[in-house]
Amino acid sequence: MTKKMRKNLFDGLQPTPAEHFKLYFYGAVLSLFHHVVQVYGSSESAFKEFPFLIGYNNELADGGLAGIHSTEAVSWWLESLQAWEEKTTGHLPLQALRKAAGLDHSALILLTTVGLIEEDLRFGLVFETMQGSPGQHRATPSLLNTWGRDEAHWRDARTNLRQMRELGLVRVVNPESPRLEWALE
Repeated sequence: MTKKMRKNLFDGLQPTPAEHFKLYFYGAVLSLFHHVVQVYGSSESAFKEFPFLIGYNNELADGGLAGIHSTEAVSWWLESLQAWEEKTTGHLPLQALRKAAGLDHSALILLTTVGLIEEDLRFGLVFETMQGSPGQHRATPSLLNTWGRDEAHWRDARTNLRQMRELGLVRVVNPESPRLEWALE
């Protein structure tokens, strides 16, 4: 499917704050899944390691991403989110935050990625495993910096994290640790 032929994945969604949060949440899940698949080499291997991701994958597939490679899916998701927000006339708190803070969509996906563990504790195991840090269930700057480097539409994760820390949107749980090992919430 070429870029010009893509329909907006979210055309039928109501422009509510709850739907907007879900779009960012599933965008973060999709991004995380993309990176896990890169590390494990296939969706099947990722599912074997983290079986709970199957349910999220199925929801994303039902949302229009069935059969789409994760790299393409992340790009399409971001494009659809931007287009959906542009057509929305009502107040969306996350959009207002993004604009007021001078953040881009990738920063809010990153913020939501940091908060995935708050919505589903099983993401803690993914972070722990991907970081190779037993007991570290929260995402670290080291992991997120690595993940943020290969996305064509995304700003540098390090820049986004620094800006979000300065704004008080992200907090370091263990500031006594080396910077790349900081646990974020």
